[in-house]
Amino acid sequence: MGQIKAIALDVDGVLTDGGFWWGADGQEWKRFSFRDVMGISVGRRAGLVFALISGEESMLVDRFAQKMALNSSSRAAKTRQPPYGRSRKRKG
Repeated sequence: MGQIKAIALDVDGVLTDGGFWWGADGQEWKRFSFRDVMGISVGRRAGLVFALISGEESMLVDRFAQKMALNSSSRAAKTRQPPYGRSRKRKG
């Protein structure tokens, strides 16, 4: 088996606890696990490439990708194959 070079992760229910909060102004909040943040950080330092995929149209996905210095995220992905394929082509 070859060495793993990239990992694509769904966001809701994988990197979050599956819940969300709505503020009085309609703003949405999600809770990300610190363990996942640390795991991605360790993986990036080891040379892994990470991509985030979400079926939701949420700016929180982009914010998380930015915070983690990930250059690949896909929002409103109703199927997982197209975003993964795009990320794979970019990274080789």
